[in-house]
Amino acid sequence: MVLVDRYGRPFLKLRVVVNDVCNFSCIFCHFEGQPRGIGRSLNADDYGFLVDVLSKVGVSDYKLTGGEPLLRGDIVDIVRKMGRGGVEISMTT
Repeated sequence: MVLVDRYGRPFLKLRVVVNDVCNFSCIFCHFEGQPRGIGRSLNADDYGFLVDVLSKVGVSDYKLTGGEPLLRGDIVDIVRKMGRGGVEISMTT
């Protein structure tokens, strides 16, 4: 089964916001001006589970964003857990 949007296009890519912390204020950033420090953060196992579930419906490309993803102390573990299924992972930093 493949997930499709309302126009029938396959849903193959997912942007994943891994944090809301950043050490810059880039003008082009989509997160600039957004409230910070709200909500709960997922752990590395949660991100691995996300990939396990979404891979079954065709999602194969994940872009990690934030804030600044590299400010997470467990970002390497997150990438390892997400990448174990052979999916494509990229990061905007």
